[in-house]
Amino acid sequence: SIQSNEWILANPDLLGFFRTNYDGENWRKIIQQLKTDHKKFSVVERAGLIDDALNLARPNILPASLVLELLEYSHLEDSYIVGERILSGLQYIEQMIASSSSGLYLYERFRSYMVDLILPIYNKLGWKDNSSTDRWLDTLHRDMIISTACRYDLDHCIQRAQELFEQWFNSPSNNTIEANQRRVVYCTSIRLGDRARFQFLLREYQASSDPQEKARIQTALTCTRDIELIRYLLHIHINSEQNVIRRQDVLGGIRSICRNLIAETECWTFVHARWTQLFRDYGGSLSFAELIKDVTGRFNTLLQLEEFERFSEQTTDKGAAEAEFKASIERIRGNIQWVSKSKPNLEEWFLNRTLAIRLPLDWFPSTYQLHFDVFLQSTYPTNEEPNTTFTGHTRIRIRCTRPTNELRIHMKQLRLSYAILTRLGKNNNLISDWTIVISSEVLLCRLRERCIKDEEYEFESAYTAELDREMAGFYLSRYNVTNTTTGKIITHNIGATHMQPTIARQVFPCFDEPLFKANFTISISYDPSFTVVRSNGEMLNNNQPEVLPNGRLLARFEQTPPMSTYLVAFVLTDFECITNQTLNKISVSVCGRQEAMLKGEGDFALDVAIHVITYFEQSYNVPYPLSKCDHFAIPDFSAGAMENWGMITYRETALLYNSETGNLANKLRVGEVVSHEIAHQWFGNIVTPKWWNDIWLNEGFASWVEVLGLDNASPEFEALDVFVTTTVQRALVMDSLYSSHPISVEVTHPDEINSIFDAISYDKGASILRMIYSVLNETTFFRGISNYLDYFKYSNAVQDELWAFLTNVTNPITLGGYTVKQIMDTWTLQEGYPVLIVTRNYNNNTVTLKQKRFLLDPNGLNYSSSYANPFKPLEFQWYIPYDYMINSKLSPFYWLSPNKTDQLTNIQPATDWILFNINEFGFYRVNYDNQNWRLLINVLKQNKSQIPVVSRAQLIDDSFSLTRSGDLKVDIPLELSTYLCNELNYIPFSSFSTNLQYLTVMFGQNESNIEYQELQKYIRKLEEPAYGHLGWSIAPDSSDYLSRQLRSLIISDLCSNGHGVCIQEAIEQYREWRNDPVNNTINPDFRTTVYCQGIKNGTVEDYLFIQNQYKLTNDQVEKNRYGFALTCTRNVTLLEKLLNETLSNDYVRLQDSSTFIGRISVQPGGQQLTWRFISKRWSELVSKLGGLSFTLSNIVENVLQYINTQNELDIVLKFMSETQDLSIAERAFLSSVEKIKANIRWMDTTGRDIRTWLSTNTVTC
Repeated sequence: SIQSNEWILANPDLLGFFRTNYDGENWRKIIQQLKTDHKKFSVVERAGLIDDALNLARPNILPASLVLELLEYSHLEDSYIVGERILSGLQYIEQMIASSSSGLYLYERFRSYMVDLILPIYNKLGWKDNSSTDRWLDTLHRDMIISTACRYDLDHCIQRAQELFEQWFNSPSNNTIEANQRRVVYCTSIRLGDRARFQFLLREYQASSDPQEKARIQTALTCTRDIELIRYLLHIHINSEQNVIRRQDVLGGIRSICRNLIAETECWTFVHARWTQLFRDYGGSLSFAELIKDVTGRFNTLLQLEEFERFSEQTTDKGAAEAEFKASIERIRGNIQWVSKSKPNLEEWFLNRTLAIRLPLDWFPSTYQLHFDVFLQSTYPTNEEPNTTFTGHTRIRIRCTRPTNELRIHMKQLRLSYAILTRLGKNNNLISDWTIVISSEVLLCRLRERCIKDEEYEFESAYTAELDREMAGFYLSRYNVTNTTTGKIITHNIGATHMQPTIARQVFPCFDEPLFKANFTISISYDPSFTVVRSNGEMLNNNQPEVLPNGRLLARFEQTPPMSTYLVAFVLTDFECITNQTLNKISVSVCGRQEAMLKGEGDFALDVAIHVITYFEQSYNVPYPLSKCDHFAIPDFSAGAMENWGMITYRETALLYNSETGNLANKLRVGEVVSHEIAHQWFGNIVTPKWWNDIWLNEGFASWVEVLGLDNASPEFEALDVFVTTTVQRALVMDSLYSSHPISVEVTHPDEINSIFDAISYDKGASILRMIYSVLNETTFFRGISNYLDYFKYSNAVQDELWAFLTNVTNPITLGGYTVKQIMDTWTLQEGYPVLIVTRNYNNNTVTLKQKRFLLDPNGLNYSSSYANPFKPLEFQWYIPYDYMINSKLSPFYWLSPNKTDQLTNIQPATDWILFNINEFGFYRVNYDNQNWRLLINVLKQNKSQIPVVSRAQLIDDSFSLTRSGDLKVDIPLELSTYLCNELNYIPFSSFSTNLQYLTVMFGQNESNIEYQELQKYIRKLEEPAYGHLGWSIAPDSSDYLSRQLRSLIISDLCSNGHGVCIQEAIEQYREWRNDPVNNTINPDFRTTVYCQGIKNGTVEDYLFIQNQYKLTNDQVEKNRYGFALTCTRNVTLLEKLLNETLSNDYVRLQDSSTFIGRISVQPGGQQLTWRFISKRWSELVSKLGGLSFTLSNIVENVLQYINTQNELDIVLKFMSETQDLSIAERAFLSSVEKIKANIRWMDTTGRDIRTWLSTNTVTC
């Protein structure tokens, strides 16, 4: 008769002497009941449930995470009996995760969890007994909670304990501490105090004749965290001649020392060394056996087990402790098992726990007033170390949306001076005390009273901090300028910001989530050596700072529109700026180093920005909302750029273009990034996702419309065609792994948020938006976007709301009767994409269409997804828009719906080829029957112009990828590519070169392999005709982007693949340039190849010459070329040295570390070199790069992507299992492991077939 939604409780009131376990669903129902109304269970029943769960978790019968979930109700628990069981049981978990340095991160999370449980009870009980109402159990409960609160470093508890102790310390004859509170007061003061307090308490121990007081003091002395004092305590316990510790108290004192987490190693060493004496003197004691239990209680490694077993075997005198020795060995084995199974379970649970990481919706900010006093100077007389201190003052107007006696606000690495919360119109501070919860990056303020719903309050704080050195938050950037007269190098300092995604909390206390939009008023006081100081809003006072009495300057900026914290930005520079206006009088500035700006390196970016702002205003039909739009080129910048509202920041190579040293590819990069960031000023800034799971709406949208904006501003780049090979095809590779993630994915922890700033969010997001844009058409698409932006202006939205607006403006026939949500959910809520399978019946002239998920490794079908798929049991099916071409005639769009098969009729004649997904508008691959592939190969060889150029690139990419997945025989792509003998368009060659890179690295781990040499010969044969046609000569004023890119690509490929003539020309150009750089300049299109070949075929002196050029130049494009060349050396010693220099932040900037490591990894032998480097220095990589989007993940993916042996895979898996903190690179490791497995399979199957084909087929052009 039990209903499916009801819980069941066995053994009520614990009348039976046994434990009870339940199925997972019943446990979850019990957990829910405890959270809803825990008093449905009696005190004994609650204690029994908790005791059973904790003890079932020790042998891993229950997951430890379920126990912690069960206990989340306990902040409501008011029973001492239940509380004692909770704290006693959790002690085991704490001991296990606190006993190794590798578990410190997890331990901090556990401590944060404990604070959440204890804090409400501590606040309720306080320190003061109530003699009129307190029962004996209430007093015990209060003492236990106070002791626990102080042990977990609650500020109020520590402060109170230390105050009481200091009163006694200052008046030793007058101890007013309540007897039942002395244990916690003494222990806390000794744990956190100095040696003077320790000596004071030791004297009191010796002077006291009260046995209870002596016991309290003795226990308190063992709380010290000073290792020297722990050794001293052990010494005086065992040396009776010193007459400090009474003989009857020795054993208890040593056991107490051994229970101190800090003392584990010291205590074990002591007992091990002094066993004979301890056994002789105390072996007869009833509690002697317990000493072994206390010493080994936290042992949980094989090394500790082996060491203790040896000790046990060597110890003949065990006496009454014999049984305890055996029990301890059994316990240690249990601990090892617990750590291996439960620790990963807990790590995952804490990572996904949102209680402390996401802010509650109790408070909403409306305005911020931020003031920063920055002590940095632009330059220092002798390039001395800069003063990086800044102080901040924050005032936030907030509204209470739910009565609460807590205020949680994000804060990290700020030294808080004070925090005040007042109700508007009142003066009294409502904050009773505050705690910084480090693991969740939250300032937790406890209030004297609950806030009143819908009333407004003001939070005010002051703090001090340092400029970050690793490009996060408010950070220090630097560049050098050489005085041409004296040769002296002057270091210039910059204060710059980067807040995305969760770094604003390192700069000011804030509600650091995108939902919490507010207006910002910012002011900065600074040194007058900074000549260009900007923020989001225009500087007030006619764009002039105020001069302060002390000679410093004060800049005040106009209030921003409502925006999220991650968009706050300001810079302090000595830059040069150029400015112009748009048609609507928006002031647009480009700012950078004076040297660069005087050379005109900001001119192109300014032209694009002016044009693109107007284009987007017209396309969105929504005016740009600010009075200005600044663009700053920052020398140190972790990402490509950041869309801060009204003040966009860039890496220098993404904003500055030098027409003398840069090539058209560098120019295109600038145009793309400027267009991308300006697109964000509407889509992302005016309307922002409610949470980071929809970050793809920001990044995917901007990554697509950037192309439209650039194509409108600079059509010569043919950006719409280039987009397919650089973006769509890159995303297709990333998303063909079973370890991929949906575009829209739930994230909670900052590491997870950083990890989804990847090719899925950017490139797949852009590709599927391009797909729906193509189906709807440009006019309809932008009409829907315009309505969406207007409706959600200055607020937040989710993807479903965008889909609704697009559906509303679209003819239902266009969508095949579906809604945009129905269609797009299949592309955003599940990972992966389909391959459209096209099978022709040449007898009845029909074509059958069906779909399946495309996986690079077909073995991926054996793995279950890590993500909940809303389409189960019919998952991994999509609404596929398709069109096709027969004999150069294009069809309209049609739809293939999930789990359906379509049939096209009257497709004739049978001798004509058919081509689907024209210009690769859809985000999927297409496979054909063998005969149609042959027809397509024939038309490419005979009259390639019948196939659109982008579709030619698509056929190359699809065929090679289908071969990698095992869906197509190798002869198709290898033979299809031979048509390139007659190709002179960059787009198909780009796809070919990208796909052949995989083969060259797979075969090129050893350059002497015959298959590697055969592959190089194949590449040379196909590219030599284009090389012969194009050569090395370019007209100085040539602006044909695709031709110049093709020439550059062909020369790079041929020189990399042993083309003697190409290599010789490159070496000659390098030597001429090195001998006379002024008169023998190298064309910018070829410099990367020429420098590389010069180093590859040169001497150590050549390497040092290029290294010196790298150090001297401030031209970031040229610096990148020099850097690439350094990775081309065949000298392993130099490569190892270069790897080490990527983390020193000396002449190689941290922002460039991933580029260097990635380039070295693809050199012959470089993969093993770079893996050895990152595996040995992983902790340092995490420390320096873990907070930077992309960087750490890119390093992992670049280094691991071409591993192709089982032995190397085993090494990687071992590293992953033994490394506690994979940081934001966890997804990258998982996807890399999948790629490695696919590589191993490929080498044994497809690779084998390619070797055979290359050895038996002769390619002629």
